Amino acid sequence: MAEIDKDNLEEKIKVLDEDIAKVNDHLVKLEKDKANALATMNALQGAKSQCETLIKELHNDEDQSSGSGDDSWYYQ
Repeated sequence: MAEIDKDNLEEKIKVLDEDIAKVNDHLVKLEKDKANALATMNALQGAKSQCETLIKELHNDEDQSSGSGDDSWYYQ
């Protein structure tokens, strides 16, 4: 069994400090990844919104060209 002395404890602290630094670096990377994922999500939602707007515009154009909403009879 290992004897507990100052040198062993200092070595343990060194190992723990290295592990803390690794976990901290990992957390920083995760935060960056989260920010990138949120930016991607926002871009995807914006693209979806644009598609929905275009569908509505196409539907409105089809309605106007098919005669619904055509007021030409009113002005004759």
